[in-house]
Amino acid sequence: MSVISAAAYHSGKYLAEEDLLPEYQACPWCGFSGARERAIWLQRDPDVALLECPKCHAFSASRAATDSALAAYYGSYYSSSVSSDKHRVTCGNPQRHARHILRYARSAAPTVSLLDFGGGDGSIGNAVAMLLARPTSIVVVDYNDQLATPGSPQITLSHVAALEDVQGAFDLVFASAVLEHLPEPAETTRHLLRALKPGGFFYARTPCVVPVMKVSNRLNLSYDFTFPAHFHDLGQKFWDNLIATLDMDAHEWRVVASRPSVVETSFSENVVRTAVSYAIKAPWWIFRGAYTFTGGWEVFVERRQ
Repeated sequence: MSVISAAAYHSGKYLAEEDLLPEYQACPWCGFSGARERAIWLQRDPDVALLECPKCHAFSASRAATDSALAAYYGSYYSSSVSSDKHRVTCGNPQRHARHILRYARSAAPTVSLLDFGGGDGSIGNAVAMLLARPTSIVVVDYNDQLATPGSPQITLSHVAALEDVQGAFDLVFASAVLEHLPEPAETTRHLLRALKPGGFFYARTPCVVPVMKVSNRLNLSYDFTFPAHFHDLGQKFWDNLIATLDMDAHEWRVVASRPSVVETSFSENVVRTAVSYAIKAPWWIFRGAYTFTGGWEVFVERRQ
């Protein structure tokens, strides 16, 4: 059987019973405790499935890995695919990603503060700061504590091990390819939104691959969702209603853009993968919500002035 991977940079891992926590009894995003329909199996014996919440439309794994199993997995998360002289981030080109983010979220403040949650070595935040070309402080919250070298004397990069230890408010908050890793993500996402200054922007990017996985299964192709790293699959129905799902004030926060995620690679880096990614995402711009084969989703949220 052929294998397709959900991520360009990492692979999943089969977990034994002793590496798994008991099955979740409620949706980890909205708390819905009724029946959630199985969308797809992630592994069998022991069984782990992606379950769809009928209330918020998040797809979440029925079981999560233990802390020790996750520690073993993440211990080589970056080193398994990234050499010491490369960026430790889950995107192909931080500079290109930064330009995309700033199409929506460009701060006008004379000095800028960034919170890069799950930002690896802070390369995306550093690239955003270089484009802003003004004094910028970047706080990176990640397992990884090896930070990128600031691209300018105006940029300061600092590492914080836990979100709870972050102080202050920020003009820009990034959670790029990280929320899908959190078994209990709702309060973390609220924390990130509340960390915004009025007028600030939050950016998130997550997988949206369940429709592709279902087709792959029918074609007898094994699709690597990268469990236990990836725990959630989140598409348009979920992100369009994020503020209501988190029970936050719609007068204070608003989703300003909800769309298929930016293509991670460029043609100069990987012609085939880039062409396939554009081809997969393009129909959405015609059919919108009726088309679900986007592969990934992104959202920009503004905290109103």
